[in-house]
Amino acid sequence: MIEAYRFKYLYTERNKTMLSNKRFALVAMTVVLSAVLLLTATVFAIGEAVEESKSFSFDGIESFIPELDKEAPPTSQLSMKEKFEKYLSFTNDGKTVSLFGEEQATELLKLREEEKREALSYDEVLYLIGDTVDLYLTCDEILLDKEIAEMIGIADYLIENDGVIECEHPEGENYNYAKMIRDIYSTVIYRLYLLDSGLTRMYTGHKVDWDQCKAEFMILFEGDELVGTKDYTVAKCIYLLSFDDGKTIGDEYNQKLYSEYDEFFEEWFKNKLPADLIGDYDFEGHSLQNDLLIIDMPLGDDMKYHYNFDIRFAPKSCDTRDQVFPTKEVEDLEPIGYFDRIYGEEFPVETVNIWVGHPFEETSSHKTLSDEDKALIIDIIDSDRKWELGAHVHELEGRFDLDGQGINYCCDALYNTNGTYLTLTPEEIDLIDSLMAKYK
Repeated sequence: MIEAYRFKYLYTERNKTMLSNKRFALVAMTVVLSAVLLLTATVFAIGEAVEESKSFSFDGIESFIPELDKEAPPTSQLSMKEKFEKYLSFTNDGKTVSLFGEEQATELLKLREEEKREALSYDEVLYLIGDTVDLYLTCDEILLDKEIAEMIGIADYLIENDGVIECEHPEGENYNYAKMIRDIYSTVIYRLYLLDSGLTRMYTGHKVDWDQCKAEFMILFEGDELVGTKDYTVAKCIYLLSFDDGKTIGDEYNQKLYSEYDEFFEEWFKNKLPADLIGDYDFEGHSLQNDLLIIDMPLGDDMKYHYNFDIRFAPKSCDTRDQVFPTKEVEDLEPIGYFDRIYGEEFPVETVNIWVGHPFEETSSHKTLSDEDKALIIDIIDSDRKWELGAHVHELEGRFDLDGQGINYCCDALYNTNGTYLTLTPEEIDLIDSLMAKYK
């Protein structure tokens, strides 16, 4: 990835005119700022934006998250339990739970096809997240429709999409926290997608003219005729849900989702900038029309080293980005040194190639690391330290390819192409610099 070029290009193109296609495609020579931030907040950010983790108590039938609308009391969680438990069917002495009967799923998906909506409230979404965590930790199996899971886009996170989720229990032998996170994350998305047709996928990517070797950056929504074709390459997928009590979905709703998302990240970006770069931006006057649920979805090889399977909430005030999943309960189950190995317990790398200089340029060199040097790099990448969110905007010094997964090196840090980075110690910097010199 050429983040430096992407950032400069997209930022200068921000004010160009939008176009639309048959199913509302925002042709995004216009959506510059958000395109970069769809990946992450930038690594050079040093502002004071607040990022909070919210707790949720299911067993206590009480939410500790403040109600969004102070004038309207939250729906009783006992009422929510009654509302949603009809979509659950228990067998095997309560140890196996099926999500939605065939007729129920068909009826709910028909609402989406007809562009109708029965909107969930913020409290109901919180309830469903807490309830899903509770189901996972108490049941042995969760059954879902594998074809619907494929359609929704969660099949890859389930490792084996056979319609049966085998629940991980912390007290069990060979407890796999990484699998638990992905399972619950996927199940939450599955339930929200069926229960509120307003949960919609937004894609960033490029419309490609293969004959002319040209690409045009575009933002599309699910259902757009280009999605899923060879003419559109997807760079990012994000689920969005507006808490607006709307009754319909479609082009107008999608456009509002995009506008709200762009608005939020413009403020988020400004918040993270050094003071001398913020300019005369009016934070006080900046707000969204509605609160927004944001689910960033890692794609393809990005999942191999991605462990931030988060669900976040952007309030109308734009001043926080609150984490609603993983819940505090789930985070407390995280083992020390956790690093998500989506393809198994062993670190999934056979070959590590090194690019010295910017990849694919004539001045760069490309070689395969020896087994000894490969082990040194894996020790750094597989350390106990957590990779943080951030994308670099500087020229690369080099790149490591781990079975095709790119890990860029610059600014004394390693940057995964999924938008996370690991700051290196002086010793690690010396080691990588020595490898750059050795394989140049």
